[in-house]
Amino acid sequence: MYLKIVRPLNVVFAVLSLAITADILNLFSLNLTMVASAIVIASFTAGGNVLNDIIDLPIDRINRPGRPLVSGKIPVKVAAIYASTLFLLGAGFSFYLNYPARLLALAVILPLLLLYTPIFKKIPLLGNVLIAAILAIVFIFSEVALTGIADKMWFPAGLAFGLSLIRELVKDMEDIRGDTEVGVQTFPVRFGMAKSFYLLLLVTICLCLYALIPYFQLRFGYVYFGLLIVGVEIPLLLSLFWLSKKMTPLRCSTVSLILKFSTLMGMIVIWSTALY
Repeated sequence: MYLKIVRPLNVVFAVLSLAITADILNLFSLNLTMVASAIVIASFTAGGNVLNDIIDLPIDRINRPGRPLVSGKIPVKVAAIYASTLFLLGAGFSFYLNYPARLLALAVILPLLLLYTPIFKKIPLLGNVLIAAILAIVFIFSEVALTGIADKMWFPAGLAFGLSLIRELVKDMEDIRGDTEVGVQTFPVRFGMAKSFYLLLLVTICLCLYALIPYFQLRFGYVYFGLLIVGVEIPLLLSLFWLSKKMTPLRCSTVSLILKFSTLMGMIVIWSTALY
């Protein structure tokens, strides 16, 4: 249960962002900087997920009755201690990193994680944008931790932001029943499923076009293009076409699972840029 509550797949994706960044920059090495960066990323991601479950407990009683806190398998007080320990662990290991990376971790990422669920999540669309930005900034943080500057990882961060924003919008559509009953004003609650779908479609089209730019600029070749089309863009567009036929929370749940595959493929697409 203590592993389930941190959402290990999300933690793996976050740490994988560090590995991908290191490989793209030709700096992959199991040194202190890499290990400390991985611990900071994993701890903050896991802590944020536990905090989200604590604050979202009334919503999860409706939307996700199987979550560890809802089922009572983990007491709320224990979860609070767990989250605090994870945040403190990440903050502590940030002092093994260079000053810009430590500043980014403690002055930007950590405050956003702490404030997202209690404040920003309740603001339509802004919450989605912020959580997507937090996930995307892992690439920037990784580069800063490894090199001291943010230079080459802005495009991968943009891809990660787009994929994350799409998934966050779908999750809000999936959770509309619980959010409505509790009074959380997400975009689907405020504007309805139809308008949420049109926003989702717009973001998806923008992401698909954005991702193609470096290929047509001849920066990346056929491997990048093939992985992008087959692994990300086709599944995204097909799942949205299927969702358009019947916009129900159940279908949104299925699309959310498909988006996990697209997120993994998106990571592989980003990793493929190391070939060029």
